[in-house]
Formats: sequence, C-alpha cells, structure tokens
Amino acid sequence: MRSFIRMLYTCFYKTKRTYLPYIHFFLPVTFATMGIIYQMFSLLDEEMILSAYLTLIGAAFPLITGVVSSKLCEIEEEAGHFQALLSHGISRKISYFGILCSLLIAGSFSVSLITIPFFLSIPIKDMAFYLWAILLLMAGAVFLYIFHLFLSFSFGSGVSIGIGVFETLLALLGLTGLGDGIWYYLPALWSGRLMSLLVFTKYHPDFSIFSLEITKWLPFFGVYTVIGLVLSLIWFERWEGRKNFE
Repeated sequence: MRSFIRMLYTCFYKTKRTYLPYIHFFLPVTFATMGIIYQMFSLLDEEMILSAYLTLIGAAFPLITGVVSSKLCEIEEEAGHFQALLSHGISRKISYFGILCSLLIAGSFSVSLITIPFFLSIPIKDMAFYLWAILLLMAGAVFLYIFHLFLSFSFGSGVSIGIGVFETLLALLGLTGLGDGIWYYLPALWSGRLMSLLVFTKYHPDFSIFSLEITKWLPFFGVYTVIGLVLSLIWFERWEGRKNFE
C-alpha cells in the first residue's frame, strides 16, 4: 500500500508544472461558467439545457482522455525514455495502477467541478442526481483511460489524441438515433448516452427504462473493463519502452 501511495504521489507531483492541472481545474470551471451563463439567458427548457450540457461533457471525454493520457506518457518518456518508470524499483503492477488511478482521481475531480456548480445554478435539489451523474460519467470513461494509456505508451501522443478525436466525433453521432441499440458495444458512446438516459429518467420518471438500459450496458462495461485491465497489466509487465512512432 505504501508503494502504491508513493507512486500515486509521484504521478501527481510530475504533472505539477505541466498543463494537466489547468485541464483538470480551469477547463471544467470555464465550461461550467459558460453553461451557467447560457442557461440564464436561454429560452430552452431546463431538461433540454441539462441534457445538452451533460451529453456534450460525455461526448468530449474520449478526446480529453486521449490528451491527458498522452501528456502523462510524455512526462515518463522525457524521464530517460521511460527508464525512470521501468526501473522504478516498484512492481510494474503498482506502477500501472498508480498511473491509472491518478488519472481517474483527477478525472473525478474535474467531473465534480464541471457538474455540481451547474446543477446548483438550475437548481436541482436532488443529491442522488448529482451522484448518479458523476458516477456514470466516470464509469463510462474507465475503459477509455485504460485504452488511451495503452495507445499513448505504445504508439505515442499523436495516435492517442487522433483516436480521441475520432471517438468524440463518433460519440456525437451516437447521441442521435444512430446510436440506438448499439451504444452498449462502443465505449466512446457510453458517457454521453448514459447522461442522456439519466436526464430523460429525471424528467420523465420511468425507472423501468433506466433499469433496462443500465442492465443491458453493465455486462459490456464489466467485460470490457476487466479484459482491458488484465491485458494491460500483462502487456505492461512485458513492456520495455517503445520506438518512436511519431
């Protein structure tokens, strides 16, 4: 446990003088401020504003995940071409979980910053809705973090960010009728579709629809996440750095 906490602290310390803290703090605050100002003057009803706000956040997650994962990878690459990471004296599994958890913690912090101020401005007097929104946004992004860490370490930032752009475009398409019935299979669509489902359930109370969709999605979430994590750990245990693909 001490090794894991030390690795977690190291990951946060290394990003201290990069743009990652700005992405995780100022970007959410800026987006939330813009959303609050928009809803103050918009003629749209509360449901449409909230749905658009949350689904856009969910759709943007793949791109943001690609950017932050690639930057964390660049930091490790600059430290002796990954030698500081590979010869850390700490178990490879602990190193990997430290990196992954640092991203998930920072992502959860950002999601809280970008959602709670906006919810309070509406206001929504439903704490369960706050918690569900944050939980589902992050749950939909777990596999993306695993996937983009692999892309960043294996192929470089260009590949990770490029695929993140494609995934975000796919997520935006998936918010339309094109995503109906297939969004369970495509992790890039998860966060956006989950937010759409959550908002619909809030304003059209029918928990059976929410329960049915979540029940369909959960097996894919579990299988994708477990397989992705196991394969990533196996890969990371054997990984010895990479050649320059950029």
